[in-house]
Amino acid sequence: MALLRAAFSSLLFSSAFALVQDLDNTFKDSRMEDVWLVDFYAPWCGYCKKLEPVWQEVGAELTRSGSPVRVGKMDATAYSGVASDFGVRGYPTIKL
Repeated sequence: MALLRAAFSSLLFSSAFALVQDLDNTFKDSRMEDVWLVDFYAPWCGYCKKLEPVWQEVGAELTRSGSPVRVGKMDATAYSGVASDFGVRGYPTIKL
């Protein structure tokens, strides 16, 4: 029973059930299927770090309200080509 509980708990908190999705370079091709609100951030950015808990709450609230808008975040320093394609010039940048 404990093993089942641990497996279920791990599944609940996996990225598949995350309210804010971590995005990568495949996002540019897959975004056409849904409406996205994306935070482009840099890991070293102080403002980005302060935004993180607020951004998680945005994801939770949009999910709770049944919104069709999906919420994501992308490390714009790791995926600079994608960030550039979206016109990101500073951090954090939020795009719909």
